[in-house]
Amino acid sequence: MDHETGSAPPITITDPNRPGELVDVLGSGNERDSWRPGRRTWSLVGVVVLVAAIVVPIDLVRQHDADERARDKAVLAQVRFGVTTDGIQYPPSGDMPAGTVFEGVRNDSAVPLTVTSFHVLAPGYAAQRLNTELGPYQLVTLPIRDTATCSPAVLTVPQTVRVTVRTARHQTVVRDLPLYLDGGAELAQAAQERCRYLKPQGALITSITSTTQHGRVLDVSVNLANAGLLPLRVTAVTSSGIFQLTSTAPFPLDLPSEPRTDHARTGVEVHLRMTLEDCGFALPTSDDGSVFDGFDVAVERPEQDASAQVEGFVVTVEPLAFEDYVAFVKKACR
Repeated sequence: MDHETGSAPPITITDPNRPGELVDVLGSGNERDSWRPGRRTWSLVGVVVLVAAIVVPIDLVRQHDADERARDKAVLAQVRFGVTTDGIQYPPSGDMPAGTVFEGVRNDSAVPLTVTSFHVLAPGYAAQRLNTELGPYQLVTLPIRDTATCSPAVLTVPQTVRVTVRTARHQTVVRDLPLYLDGGAELAQAAQERCRYLKPQGALITSITSTTQHGRVLDVSVNLANAGLLPLRVTAVTSSGIFQLTSTAPFPLDLPSEPRTDHARTGVEVHLRMTLEDCGFALPTSDDGSVFDGFDVAVERPEQDASAQVEGFVVTVEPLAFEDYVAFVKKACR
């Protein structure tokens, strides 16, 4: 100890391997720290912290996205829906818009859906944009407008419809589904009537203009007209029951299309003679107004191409009301 200053003398430690280069002085008033981080060290620390701050949230986002994709996949696996006409709710007849038919979309799953589009996959039909909620295991009735472009293609009954739905998770599901026969037929009929592209049995208009009885003979005058735009041909008129039928009309008889759309068409007048030959089978067995004796009109659409298949039908016409027919038979067979 230094007796003059009253303090301990400094102790000097020298590295024996490197004398003079490393000197630590303990106990002096000018001690130096053995290590202090510099600017480069602090920069490296900042980079490490920044990378950690970026990487950790990215991993969390990736995990969240993976979870969402798994949920989406699970929802899509449950989606089941179809098209039907069974159980649909029709509005009152007075509230049904012209040219509108009704189709049902049924949700067969527990997933809430929204129907966003209904597209009849047939020539001339446009996709109809919708926003109709469809709850789990529910049926919704959709008013489908007749949007078909007028052409002979409307004579074909649609078989398939493309339905687009959206889930609550904003997933879009598009499926092509079969239309039941009555659903497709209703759609086709609406377009055919509007466009006047009618099948032969729908294009033929028959109007009884007069009937005259002479004993067992019934003379009938009938007007045959074409309500459609396409040519129509009457190939024959025959008895549909016990009458013997004769006519002087020159069959086959072509009925041209008429531009007028009302029911007052000109048509062609045809005269028929119906002779009752057997009174034993003339009277009907019931008076419920069911179909009784008359005549059949065979119609077809003549094709431009001789190799094409001719589409033909038979339309049954009853020349007398039921009560008048019974009176005629009783008078003829008394």
